[in-house]
Amino acid sequence: MIQLIQVVICNNNTKSENGLFFNSNKTERRNIMLFFNRKNKERKAIVKNARALLCEIFGLTPDQYQQQNEVWSRWLDSYSGSRDLDNLLTSDAGDAYKARAIAILLAPSDNHVPFECREKNYLTYDDVSKILVTIGENNKLKEFLHRLIELNLETVAKLNDNYRSKKVKSIYNRYIVNVLESLGDTDLVASRRLFSLFKYSAHDTDCDGEKQTEYFGPLAVLLSSRAPEMFKFISDTEARKSLVNNEGNDVREDWGRSYREYRENIRQYLYDETLPFSAELFSEQIKFLIENQPKHIRRTGLGWFWMSKDLFHTVRFLDGETYATVRREFVEHMLFHNGKEDDLSYFHIYSKEDYEVAEYLLGLFTDDAHIADFLRLQMKSYLERSVKEREEAKVLEAEKLAVLEAMK
Repeated sequence: MIQLIQVVICNNNTKSENGLFFNSNKTERRNIMLFFNRKNKERKAIVKNARALLCEIFGLTPDQYQQQNEVWSRWLDSYSGSRDLDNLLTSDAGDAYKARAIAILLAPSDNHVPFECREKNYLTYDDVSKILVTIGENNKLKEFLHRLIELNLETVAKLNDNYRSKKVKSIYNRYIVNVLESLGDTDLVASRRLFSLFKYSAHDTDCDGEKQTEYFGPLAVLLSSRAPEMFKFISDTEARKSLVNNEGNDVREDWGRSYREYRENIRQYLYDETLPFSAELFSEQIKFLIENQPKHIRRTGLGWFWMSKDLFHTVRFLDGETYATVRREFVEHMLFHNGKEDDLSYFHIYSKEDYEVAEYLLGLFTDDAHIADFLRLQMKSYLERSVKEREEAKVLEAEKLAVLEAMK
C-alpha cells in the first residue's frame, strides 16, 4: 500500500531508497491513506451485503455458504472470462451459483465485485437484458436480481459523478423500466421500491457531453414502455416540476433548451396510432407546454417545429368532451400564440397539407367564431395566393417558350 502511495503521489519528486517517488507532504500522504481505507471499507460493505442477500434468498447456512465457496473456487480454476459467467447462467448449476454470476456481471465496477472472480468486463446494458431473458420466470433469481440492483444503486449513489458511474446509473435506470414492465401490477410493493430509484433526467445518469439532445431520455424510455401508468404519471409530473423550478437556473444554464427537449419527447409519439400513455397524462403535458413556454421561443404556437401536422395529431389525441377545454386552449395557442399577432406569431397556410388541417379544425370549431373566422380568412388567403401563383407560373412558362421559339 505504501509503495502504491509513493508511486501515485510524486508532486515533490523526492526519491526513496528503493528508487520510488513519493510526496514528502504528510497531510497529502494521510489523505491518500484515508482514500484507500474508505474504498476498502466500501468494498467490504458491498461484499457483506451481497453475501447476506445470497444467504437470505437461497436459505444458506454459514456452513453451506462456505461449502459453495470451495466449489466456486474450483470452478474459477478453469475460468477464462465473462463468457464463462454467461454460460453458467444457462447451465444446470444451482440457482445460488447462478446468483453469484449475476452479482459479478452486474457489479458497478472492478472495485465492487462481491464474489471472487478472475476478471470482469465493464457493465453494459446487454449484460442486464441478457440476464433478464436467461432467468425467465425463476422467481428466486428475479428477487435476487431486483434487490441486488437496489444495493448496487445505493453504492453508485456514493460514487463521484465520473464517466463510469454515470454510465452505470444509466444502465440500471433502463433496467428499472424493464422490471416495471415485467412486474406490471402484480407486485406493486417491489415496483414502488425500485421506482423510487429511477431518475427521469439524463443529468442524473448520462455522461457529461453525451446525448445532450436527450436530456429527458430516461423519461422517454419510461413513457414508451409498458410500465404501469402511475409510474409514468409520477415521473412526468416530477420532470415538469423540475422545469418550472429551474427556470432561470437550469442545470445546463439553458432552461429554454430543457423545455424544447421535453416538448420533443412528447412530439415523437404524435404519429403513432395510439399513445403509450393515457390521454389524461397527454392533456397535462400539453397544458404545461402552453402555460410555461419560454418567452424567447417565438414563431408559431409552441415553436417552429410544431407544424400543422403536429397540430392535427395533437388534437386527434385530445378527443372527446373530457378534453374539450385543453383542446381549444391548444388550438388557440397554436393559431394566435397567446394573442400576439405579428407576422411570425400566428398560424399561416403555406401548403395543401396546412389547408387540409385548417379544414379539419374548421369542422371541429365551426361554432367558435374567433377560431372559425380566422381559419376561413387564412384559407381564403391561401386560395387567392395559389391562384395568383398559378397565373404567374403560366406567364413565366409562356416567356420561356417565347425565348425558346426565338432561339430556333
